Amino acid sequence: MSAHRLRQRGAAPSAVTSRAVCLGLALAALVCLATGYNDWVLHNTLLVGNHFPYVAISAILALALVVNPLLRRFSPAAALSGGELILIWGMMGVAGGIAGSGLMRYLPSFLAVPAYYATGATGYEEHVLRFLPDWMVLSRDPRSAAVRWYMEGLPRGGTIPWGAWTLPLAAWGAFALLLYGSNLALVSLFLRQWSAGERLAFPLITPAVETAREAPPGRTLNAFLRDPLMLAGAAVPCAVWGINGLKSYVPGLPEIPTSWSTYGWFADRPWSEFNLEYANVYFTMVGMTFLVTTQGSFSLWFIYALFRLSFVWVASLGAGATGYWGSWHWRVATFDVTGGFLVVGAFLVWTARPALAAVRRRGPGDAEM
Repeated sequence: MSAHRLRQRGAAPSAVTSRAVCLGLALAALVCLATGYNDWVLHNTLLVGNHFPYVAISAILALALVVNPLLRRFSPAAALSGGELILIWGMMGVAGGIAGSGLMRYLPSFLAVPAYYATGATGYEEHVLRFLPDWMVLSRDPRSAAVRWYMEGLPRGGTIPWGAWTLPLAAWGAFALLLYGSNLALVSLFLRQWSAGERLAFPLITPAVETAREAPPGRTLNAFLRDPLMLAGAAVPCAVWGINGLKSYVPGLPEIPTSWSTYGWFADRPWSEFNLEYANVYFTMVGMTFLVTTQGSFSLWFIYALFRLSFVWVASLGAGATGYWGSWHWRVATFDVTGGFLVVGAFLVWTARPALAAVRRRGPGDAEM
């Protein structure tokens, strides 16, 4: 039964429809194909590069603002439901993450670098390459064409030696499937605690959910997309980046600053080590903070301030450029981040004890979705 007929009968249509899956797969494949060219050849803004997948939210906006209104006007039965839009958004976000920072932005380099730098002077052969099995790297020979061509560029008229890439990509691909599957299983254990116990807001999902909501009868857009405050807020970054982008073509236009250097705010040690480097305006983060709790937004800046104060404290102890604290900035960051992971991990497990116990008591056939 079509989504349009289910809506007419008052029933909630399923999000997992053949057309939504096919459209999601097509758009996900397009994102994966375009990511490398966009990031490494054109050097444009990363399609999927940080906490907010621009390409996925742009696609759902295009579907909600352009495609669906046209379909509702000329063929109401063909309009995509809110659930279908969310499914498409999720497929694009996951696929884009794998094509970007989640895997492929770094994996190819890991396959080529150990052999490329195994020249004797770097120590790569002794300390890195000899510990890696053959299936984990492209080659062990620094003179390998596959290694050199990846690091230095494909020569004119040359073809990519796919044979050298087949085994390591297949092996790492199998590992990636197991890794993502285990992550999904691990998150499912804590989902009930996070959603019901702690009532987390999941701010990265909220914009997509609100954009995908069904428009009321007689309306082209839903209440969120028609909200004057939302439109005014969206107009601010569009205007700022639009003007700054035009400056590249019209140098006479004024530039709206979005970054300020903080060097020199604290001139003397140890307070100079507080060093925020640059104060940047990230409009996406400004928007996200409206969707998190007061405790969450407070912890973002407070914990970061504590992190920077740890550098001040180590500097006050006399940390210099020699001895144990020779590379002390990296050491402090490593200790801080490792300690943070251990504390947060222990806290998550401790607070989720009732939810984890409920999962353990359930049988395989009683698992909640």
